[in-house]
Amino acid sequence: MAEAETSVESCKLSASEAFIQSLCGVINEHDVKSLIDGQKLMLTRYEKTNEMLINCNALSSSRLQVATQEFRRYTMLLTEMRKDLQSISKRIKKLKTRLSAQYPHAFQVCSEPVVYLSDDEDPNTLVERVVDTGVTEACENPPVPGNSPSSSCTQPPSPNPEIGSSSSTES
Repeated sequence: MAEAETSVESCKLSASEAFIQSLCGVINEHDVKSLIDGQKLMLTRYEKTNEMLINCNALSSSRLQVATQEFRRYTMLLTEMRKDLQSISKRIKKLKTRLSAQYPHAFQVCSEPVVYLSDDEDPNTLVERVVDTGVTEACENPPVPGNSPSSSCTQPPSPNPEIGSSSSTES
C-alpha cells in the first residue's frame, strides 16, 4: 500500500519535482553542512584579504601622493638651479669676453693650461711636458700640488717673449 501512495503522489507531482525529491533522499546532510562551512570559511578569508588589499591600496596611494609632491618640488628646484647656472654661465662668458678685449695679453697667459704630475710619476727625474700652446716645460723638481711651481720649473724661451716669461713666474 505504501507503494500505491507514492505512485499516487508522484502522479500528482510534476517530473521535475519528483526528481528533486528523489535527489533530496540521496544527498547527505552532513556533506551539505561541511560544504556550507567550507564556503563560509573561504568567504571570511576573502573578506580579510580584501580588507588587507584595501589598506595596502590606501597606504600606496598616500605614499604616491607624498612622492609626487616631493618629485614636483625637486623638479622645480632643479629647473631653478638650471636657470641659475645658465645665467651664471652667460655672465662668465660676458666677463671673459670683456676681459679678453680689455686685457688680451693677461687673458691669454691666464688661459694656458696648468700641468701637474700624476701621483705615480717620480718628482726627482727630469720631466718634459708639451703644453697645448706648443711650449715645452723642463722641470728638475716638478711642482707638488700646494707648492709654488715657479721656484722649481724653468721654461725655455717662447717664440712670443710676452707669453713665455710671465707664465712661469705667476703662482
